[in-house]
Amino acid sequence: MILLPPFPPKNYKISSAFSYNFKLALTAQTAQKPAQATPAAGAERKATGTAKGFDKSLSGTYTVTAGDGLHMRNVAGASDGSMVVLPYGTKVQNYGYYTQMGGVKWLYIQVTYKGVKYTGFSSGKYLKKQ
Repeated sequence: MILLPPFPPKNYKISSAFSYNFKLALTAQTAQKPAQATPAAGAERKATGTAKGFDKSLSGTYTVTAGDGLHMRNVAGASDGSMVVLPYGTKVQNYGYYTQMGGVKWLYIQVTYKGVKYTGFSSGKYLKKQ
């Protein structure tokens, strides 16, 4: 009788040896996505999307209130990948630009984090104006 793990991943295969001696061998078919490179200090990353609205009353300094950190994105909305995750308590700047999406204002913000200047969109639900 051959015993296998209950749910072997697709990248495993069974190879046999003499006298019913079996071993589990990892194949070289696993291709991992390369990690996204962290920009060098002094670099700048700017969103590809543009803000759709302007409201001068939104201008000011905000603090990140999301306990697990706040994603800054290339475009407004959660469907796009994250440029960076800003930790709780990080101060960011908004100059009045935003995009309304799903009843939420996605603020076009700017911050220097770990020596890199980021400009992009974050949900206004997790930003508190100072």
